Amino acid sequence: MLDPRTFHDNPTIAIAPNTLSNWQLVGKAGVGLLIGILIAFLLFLLLSFLGSIFTDALQVGEFVTPSPLLPLFMLFIGFLVTVIGNMIVSALYNLFYSNVYYDATKMIALLLLTNGILFMILAPIYIAFFNENATLFLILGFHILFSIFLSSNQIEFFANPNYAASNIIGNSCGFALCLLIYGLIYKTNVAGTGQSPQQAVYLLMLFPSILGFTLIPLCLGIWQKIYYKFYEL
Repeated sequence: MLDPRTFHDNPTIAIAPNTLSNWQLVGKAGVGLLIGILIAFLLFLLLSFLGSIFTDALQVGEFVTPSPLLPLFMLFIGFLVTVIGNMIVSALYNLFYSNVYYDATKMIALLLLTNGILFMILAPIYIAFFNENATLFLILGFHILFSIFLSSNQIEFFANPNYAASNIIGNSCGFALCLLIYGLIYKTNVAGTGQSPQQAVYLLMLFPSILGFTLIPLCLGIWQKIYYKFYEL
């Protein structure tokens, strides 16, 4: 094994790519899964009080009028979900993997900046599709998954900038897998049949955080292990 010391400890020595043991990889994916479930639970509580606003959006009928504030609700939900989730991720990484993710304060500050910029970029898109209710759920799913993807890249860049480009590959694989799965869920519940509007809303709003916080770190960890094997050759 190569010297595990970080760039923060000794910039002349720490040029090796990050790698994880099998148990660390499982732990990282498990942390992501727990965070995704926590965010999904908070959304579940929110839907328990405001569920009709979202279920009306997926109902088709002459007497059903979705709330005009639906795009704004979804925009702020996407922002809060990603900010809270990514901040918890960075804090836990700093706690359990402090030799790599050594400065949680700076990571959290950068994550806030990144998600704030993403919020401003996506706000016009939410508003532009205000009359296409089903599409808003797709935008929300993309918002959450893309934010997790960007935040993961930023965390890895901060931890070891020498291999930031390589880590983008692993994160991109996880992001693509999440989009594929969420696209199938969206098509099944919006374009397809078999689910009530309430069930569809729960699936479309609860699954992105679980998928993103679990699969993106998992795919990144697998890619890091593969890359490290080539690095050792």
